[in-house]
This record gives sequence, structure tokens and C-alpha cells, in this order.
Amino acid sequence: MKDPVVIFDFDGTIADTLELLFVIGNEMATEFKFKSVSRDQIEINRTKSLRQLIRELEVPVLKIPTILLKSKTELNNRIQEVEMIEGITDLLFRLKEENIRLGLVSTNSEANIHSVLKNHGLENVFDFISVCSGLFGKARVLRRVMKTHHFNAKQMLYVGDEIRDIEAARRSGIPIVSVTWGYNSSEVLEKHAPDYLIDHPREIIQILEKQKKQTENKPSA
Repeated sequence: MKDPVVIFDFDGTIADTLELLFVIGNEMATEFKFKSVSRDQIEINRTKSLRQLIRELEVPVLKIPTILLKSKTELNNRIQEVEMIEGITDLLFRLKEENIRLGLVSTNSEANIHSVLKNHGLENVFDFISVCSGLFGKARVLRRVMKTHHFNAKQMLYVGDEIRDIEAARRSGIPIVSVTWGYNSSEVLEKHAPDYLIDHPREIIQILEKQKKQTENKPSA
């Protein structure tokens, strides 16, 4: 892979926000009149897409932008509680040392992202951060990133933890690495056939090394 670029999702992929957003979501359920989630339901919900959860929890669609904005604000108020996924920090530093370009694409706020990265000494690791306001706008943002930075989809990897990350990568023509430690379970991710399915951050290094060898061994035209 020539000049590889690795783009990460934020929540659930590099930042361990699942527990905190579970709490925030239940706090907002009463205010916005949708169903709360019991702790026993968390694993069950990991097998469902975001669209399914919106329907089953009876989240008022017209209020989703307001709910999303408030959840970001509440997360900001508790930003000190956010930890990084185990193994991610070591991975990011190693990729940076190898001069691999790194990016973030997220539906979280840029302020929250910068705060978490700064709290964990990662504020200078990423070459670019791109955010989208809606829940399903990642494909558009990924295409914008490609256009702005003149990337070729073949040199890129997108790393995410949800079904919607797979969908966004497919619509953008970018290979997708799905991680099993985030919001969707390994079983449901596998059903959506990502290009790679990994259980630990270090496996991204192995993917990059494999792709580099394939490129080196490919006969020139």
C-alpha cells in the first residue's frame, strides 16, 4: 500500500465511551420521551443497528438533532471520565512513528475529541479530524476527506466499530476494518462482511504489513 492513510472512528473505536453514553442516554430518555435501556440489554443492543435501536426505543426522529447535541454537551461535562480503548494508544504512537497518516472521522464534537486526545497525550497524533453533524453522514465526510487531501481510496483504511461504519466505507469505496470491542458485536459485524474483522488494535499493524507486501510483490505494468 503506497503512502497508507488510516482513518479511525472515535466513539467505541479509540475512545471507550460506551458506559458513559449508556448513562447519558438513560438520563435523556425521560426528557425526550423514549425508552430507557437496562444494563441487561446492553449486549443484546450490540447486535442491532442504530436504525433498529432508534425504532425499538421509540426515539422521536424529529428530535434526534437536539438529542445528539445534548448528548455531546453532557459528554463534554464528563470528559475526564473517558478512557482510551486498551492498546489504542500504543498503536497510534507506533503508526505515527512509521509516518503513516492518521485521521479521525466522527459524529462526536470536535471539542470533545480534542479534549479526550489532550487528556491522554494524543493531541498531536492525528493529521486531520473531520466531524459530521448527523448520525448517518460519515460517507459524505469520508468522500470530502478524500477530495480535500487528494487521497486514493486504495491507499486508505477506515477503522470503525459499527454497522454504519461498514456502510459508510462501502459507499466511499474505502476498505473497512471492523473492531469487535465497540458498539456492535463481532457476530453482527461479521454478517455485514467487512474487509477485515479484528479483536485487538495491534492487528491493524498486521493488515498494513500484509498490504505492503502485496504491493511490493505485485508485478509492474
